[in-house]
Amino acid sequence: MKVTEIFKPKTGKEIWNDLSNLSPDKMLIASASAGFLNGVQMALEKGADINAFSDYDESSALASASLNGHHEIVLYLLGRKALVCNLALIGVFDRPDLFKIMLQEANLEYCCGLEFALMRAEEQK
Repeated sequence: MKVTEIFKPKTGKEIWNDLSNLSPDKMLIASASAGFLNGVQMALEKGADINAFSDYDESSALASASLNGHHEIVLYLLGRKALVCNLALIGVFDRPDLFKIMLQEANLEYCCGLEFALMRAEEQK
């Protein structure tokens, strides 16, 4: 079953059954992408790596939630110390409050690609 099929119209029980068949990391990313906070919480309880990357598009749960406008999940993951180091975090540009938090939390030593992008953006001013 493809991850995208999990959130097609189904009952809550069917969604939980499908999610439970995924590894905790995949459950985390799928739930964050779909805006399903309960699934995010369950995945982390099951031991998901909060900074795991998707095999499909190499984005983290934080980046997936951001890109899809799931700001509640972005805040939740930031509160759980998810690493901010993915250029896909552009999804919060329409929310200056979240973007500011992400910039403050960015780990530039760990994420040289993000540091480079921020330096280039500064040069463009």
